[in-house]
Amino acid sequence: MRLVVADTSPLNYLVLIGQVEILPALFERIFVPQTVQNELRQNEAPESGAAILLATQIGADLLLIDDRDGVNVARSRGFAVTGTLGILDLAATRGLIRLNEAVEHLKNTSFRYPPDVLDALLARHSPKGKS
Repeated sequence: MRLVVADTSPLNYLVLIGQVEILPALFERIFVPQTVQNELRQNEAPESGAAILLATQIGADLLLIDDRDGVNVARSRGFAVTGTLGILDLAATRGLIRLNEAVEHLKNTSFRYPPDVLDALLARHSPKGKS
């Protein structure tokens, strides 16, 4: 992915679990709208519209976003999207992180997730059954 735009939530949670440094290892160029930067500094509620607007303006290849409504809007506009769990999945696939450790840290934050999705993700990366 060449051009990636990041919304507040994935950046916030990656910072909270000490994994924000995986982003440059995963993506060539990451754009963060000024509004998102301000939200991160002031700990305000995320506004996904800014990230979608920037993604539209620069023709981004991928949008990093967790907000369900924002995901739906981005997809309706033809964007590929992934969120915090998708980023961690990609990083684990590339051997950049230990997924189970990152998820344990994530569970200690306010991050909300469907338990079945998290269980399936952990099962895919489990060392059991791998030769």
